[in-house]
Amino acid sequence: MAESQARIETLSKSNFETWKLQMEAVLIKNDRFKYLSEVAPPPEPKEAYDSWKIEDSRTKADLILCIQPSELKLVKNCLTAKDMWEKLESTYQSKGPARKANLLKSLLQLKMETGSE
Repeated sequence: MAESQARIETLSKSNFETWKLQMEAVLIKNDRFKYLSEVAPPPEPKEAYDSWKIEDSRTKADLILCIQPSELKLVKNCLTAKDMWEKLESTYQSKGPARKANLLKSLLQLKMETGSE
């Protein structure tokens, strides 16, 4: 991500939504978001595949550099940037009642830490 001047907080267990939005912006800016979607599937001819693999590896590197070391174990076996992205989404992107419960828990912990009522 040398092309980018953005400073992104590394992914942790508690900041996925913000991290995801910022990573999407950086990857779009650097013309790499297509490697996380269906837009850039691996091509068939060997020369084209080699070029795709280099760009996919760069996209993986961008993601890895924005993940806290303690969370890297989740993506260490992913073969493509898209695999990594989907693994992170399935792990951290809460949906429905579970998301509400986690937000409420975080709010209550914050109130207890600050001594608020």
